[in-house]
Amino acid sequence: AALPGILFMHGGGFTIGSVANYHGVVSWLADQLKVVIVSLDYRLGPEHPYPSAAEDAIAAWQWLCANTDQLGLNPARLGVMGDSAGGNLAAVVSQQAARRGLPKPKLQCLICPTVELRMTANSISRYGKGFGLTIELIKWFRTHYLESVTQASEILASPGLAEDVKGQPATLLITATDPLRDEGLAYAEKLQAAGVKVTHLDFPRLIHGFIGMAGVLPAARKALSEICQNLAEQL
Repeated sequence: AALPGILFMHGGGFTIGSVANYHGVVSWLADQLKVVIVSLDYRLGPEHPYPSAAEDAIAAWQWLCANTDQLGLNPARLGVMGDSAGGNLAAVVSQQAARRGLPKPKLQCLICPTVELRMTANSISRYGKGFGLTIELIKWFRTHYLESVTQASEILASPGLAEDVKGQPATLLITATDPLRDEGLAYAEKLQAAGVKVTHLDFPRLIHGFIGMAGVLPAARKALSEICQNLAEQL
């Protein structure tokens, strides 16, 4: 039978990270969920600045939707998923699918996403030191992705700023004790206000990037299992 499919985007501030870095967790998810996961090796800054990563993600989604027969996928059960910067790209794909006349994902799973690159969320200062991802590192990532700070106000960079989010796919949004926490929560509230089904999982004992820690942290492993269960139920 045709399987569900997920387009997965790795994290790394649009600047670092790779398919190889996330291979373990992506393989585990594919095995647990019995789905096909396409893990995207999108272009990174500063060599390939904004909007290269966003356009790569959109192109990959278009390719995935056009090749469901070849991949043995059910076109009615396709989703997007990403961690951190990858969560940003997953949200961008969901928004741009509607704008560009592409099939809409059935589900978007946004794990500790950065959806507002203007860095205005209170949690950036509240958790910007001592929790792994720092203010300085966030600024470094942004500088190496955006060529101008003004680009942070464009929805291809900051999907959380989109005014119209009606009709967006069902959303599984994950937060932790993380500098990006508040912008993720704000986007979830915006989606809910527009009538989008949002499932919010919060893991206050964990920090940014926890999905890569499941091999050593029992709490991270438990959280990843809960995410997996919700994906299975909704996809």
